[in-house]
Amino acid sequence: MEAVRYYDAMNFATRTKAGAIFTVGFIDTTCPPSSVYAAYNNVSGKKSIHHDPDAGHTSTPKASEAMRNATWRT
Repeated sequence: MEAVRYYDAMNFATRTKAGAIFTVGFIDTTCPPSSVYAAYNNVSGKKSIHHDPDAGHTSTPKASEAMRNATWRT
């Protein structure tokens, strides 16, 4: 828990130019939706996001399908 204070994916997202596919689980207590959206908003490359209201910190079949079918829209 001590290391978590120093790690925030949003800070790394500002440095990348790579494309990214995000999935956000609305009941994820490990990566809260607000932190996923903060990282997504700071990626400057091509990106897409899948909103999964019923998911926690896991890959659901819907999320897996969304990743396979992701389009690069910004």
